[in-house]
Amino acid sequence: MAMNTQEGFPEKGTLRDQVLFALRYVVRAPSTHNSQPWLFHFNDSTLSIYADWSRMMKESDRDGRDLCISLGTCIEHSKTTFTHFGMLEKLSINESFEIGDTEPIATLTLHPSTDKDAFLFPFMQAIERRFNARGPFVKKMIPSDLMRTIIEVTEPGVTIQVITDDTQLLTFASLTGEGMRVAHRDPKFREELAKWMINNYSKKKDGIPGYTMLAPGLLSLILPTIIGKFNMGGLLSKLNYASISSSSGTIIFSSEERPSSWVHVGIAYARISLILNAYSVFTSVFVASIEMPEIRTHLKELLQIAGLPQFACVFGYPKITLRQSPRIPPEDRMI
Repeated sequence: MAMNTQEGFPEKGTLRDQVLFALRYVVRAPSTHNSQPWLFHFNDSTLSIYADWSRMMKESDRDGRDLCISLGTCIEHSKTTFTHFGMLEKLSINESFEIGDTEPIATLTLHPSTDKDAFLFPFMQAIERRFNARGPFVKKMIPSDLMRTIIEVTEPGVTIQVITDDTQLLTFASLTGEGMRVAHRDPKFREELAKWMINNYSKKKDGIPGYTMLAPGLLSLILPTIIGKFNMGGLLSKLNYASISSSSGTIIFSSEERPSSWVHVGIAYARISLILNAYSVFTSVFVASIEMPEIRTHLKELLQIAGLPQFACVFGYPKITLRQSPRIPPEDRMI
């Protein structure tokens, strides 16, 4: 869907009209398997963000970490979007929720739009065109001022480590490959992944389209079956190794092992991703080394990571520009 932050906003509409328009940008937030595990409730001047626990991955996300990180990206997109449209009065995050709770994860107090925040316009443009990079990167240095900006990003309870050393980057690539091989040995993991994959002609608004995995049209029709029935871990680990090793660096996010901390990890990741995207630098998520407990321990030790790794991505200039994955319209996620 083509989007433009300068056109179509209902300046004279009701607050609800403005909220629904802004949510088109909020739901562009990245999520595990493009599962979009968020729900919204709007009442008077309050927008509440809830978890849709029915979208939690039973095999690859048994503790709910990835779902909570996805909620964090949604919250950061909410903060950026509603601030840009001059609507955000207050944002509160529930720091005590547990997996399966029915309380809101975050609450935003909003008011009718005032002047747009021009400073955030590049980040709104980044939301419009962001994608999870796949395939090789152009191996080149990131501008020093941009590197300084992402290194200085802070988020409560989250340790962020930016790694550009080639030896450490290759270590991360090797551990990611090992994690991929371990994960794909499990038929239940493969079956779950295959169920979330969709072909390039699908009308579904969630799931992983084949084109985001660099699969052309015809291959995308059979790729879910191939992934589900055959152990492709070896091939995928080699492809991921090549992608990671060609990137400009990796970012490891660490925190305590609890749901609200995972939400803050997602907030930090989304903020850094939007900063990079605004300068045509894109991120690619690789969490296989974190999802396998033994490999996660090796990752912490070998890269001397402070805290417990919860999420990881690489960044750089991708050789291939991908179109965005589909999204469920926000009005269909209102409760």
